[in-house]
Formats: sequence, C-alpha cells, structure tokens
Amino acid sequence: MMPSSSLIPAHRIALQRRRARSRQWSGASGLYVLLLLAVFVTCRIIRGDGTQAMADAGDEVQQQIAQSQRTLGDLRPRVDDARRTLDANSAVGNQPDWSVLLALISRCMHKDVVLSKCRLKPAAAPAPAAQSDPAKGTGRDIDPQALRRRTYILILQGVAPSQADMARSVLNLEGTRLFDHVRLVKTTRQTFRGLSAVHFDVECELSPAGGATP
Repeated sequence: MMPSSSLIPAHRIALQRRRARSRQWSGASGLYVLLLLAVFVTCRIIRGDGTQAMADAGDEVQQQIAQSQRTLGDLRPRVDDARRTLDANSAVGNQPDWSVLLALISRCMHKDVVLSKCRLKPAAAPAPAAQSDPAKGTGRDIDPQALRRRTYILILQGVAPSQADMARSVLNLEGTRLFDHVRLVKTTRQTFRGLSAVHFDVECELSPAGGATP
C-alpha cells in the first residue's frame, strides 16, 4: 500500500494548527480569569462579613462600658452615704458610757445638794476633714478619731444649803482626778423651798487623757 499524501499545503496545515492552539489557550485563559474573579469575589464577601462582625463586637463592648460607667455613677452617691453613715456609727459606738460619769457626779455631791443642770459639751468642735478625691463628693466629713480626741466641758448648776456643802462637793469632784480642771464659776444667794441656799455654777474640763496631775 502506498502512503497517503495530503493535498493541503504544509503552510496551511501549520496555520490551522496554530489557530487551534490559540483557541485552546484563549479558552483556558478565559476559564482562569473567571476562576480568579470567583476567588476574588468570595474573599471580598468573607472579608466584608468579618469586618462587619468585628465592628458589631466593638460597638457592643463600647455599649457595655458606657452602661458600666452609668451604673458606677449611680452607685457612687450611695457608697458615699453609706461610708458617712458607717463613720458616724463608729464615732457614736466608740464614745464613753456617760452614765458612769453621771453616777460619779451623784456620789461627789453632798447629800443635801440638788443639781438643776448637768450639761456636757465639746470644748472645741473637731475640724472637718477635707476630701481630696473629687469623685467622693464635695462635702466634708467629721473624722471619728477627732470625735474621740476632743475635750469636753461638764457644766453643773445646782443649789446647796450652805457654802460648806457646796465647797465640799467641788472638792470631791477635784478629788476624783477624772477632770483636768474643776472651776467654780460663780455663787449666788437664793431662796430654795422657802430656805436660804447657795446657787453655784461649776465647770469641769474632761479630756481623753483625763485627770489632773497630782
């Protein structure tokens, strides 16, 4: 058998082959471009969703912080009030039992002496402690330690049948050595229950250190 020969010129065959390869490459290139475009669009979608999710999470955190700050702002005045109440209760709870002092005064008075007034007052009010933290408010609080360190003045007024009975009562107060000073402020003659009597005013200074030196 004789080999078959092509009647198409060689240059035309080569041209057809080049055209076929070009069509193949064009199709492959188009497919590759479409694939890249699909990947790009997918990445954009995923990235967009992640960014939005992060933005939403950030907004939620900011809202929680703002809510916490508002809650703290509402609680701060209540905390300040509670702190002042605790300080006041502590100051009152640590004060001496003044009933013991009253019993002592009663024993110092002569049996015929009648007291008409017994008053205890601070010699000088403690200075308020300024608050250095503006967040705690602008008010001033009394230092409970200052309340316990303050000096008191005991004022006694009464009547005695005689100067001797009055003087004996004052000496008894001094003899307790409970007071820093015992001072007879004044005496006057008065009529008490139809009888002549001596009206007297006495001031006794009392401090935490307490007691006149021997």
